[in-house]
Amino acid sequence: MDFYKRIETQLAPQLVDMYAEALQRWVLLGSLREALGVPLPKTKSKEASVTDFRPQSMLNSDFKILSKVMANRLLAHIPTLVHEDQNRFVPNRNISLNLRRLFAILHMSNEVKPPAGVLLAVDFEKAFDSIR
Repeated sequence: MDFYKRIETQLAPQLVDMYAEALQRWVLLGSLREALGVPLPKTKSKEASVTDFRPQSMLNSDFKILSKVMANRLLAHIPTLVHEDQNRFVPNRNISLNLRRLFAILHMSNEVKPPAGVLLAVDFEKAFDSIR
């Protein structure tokens, strides 16, 4: 990215043309659709096991620039696209609102006679692929 920053004025028009052509054709160039999967160590231990690594995708810099431009353009629309219950990573929303809602539900469930309700905690580690 340092190289891109140094030649920004020469490179920017070419990138804009490439992105415009991709938009017109509705197809990204092959190099923009590829990622190199690399296992990165979580710790600096010399005796690392497979679980001590996390997968990392190395992406093309042109793709990173395009995705950042698209993300910035979508940012203004995210609050209307994402349900109000999801508060993390949405501008002007805070995850603590969900905690407050949880405590209110727990309090209300204790007021009902007989007490009613179920609290379910989910471990999201199992929801994602992992390397064995």
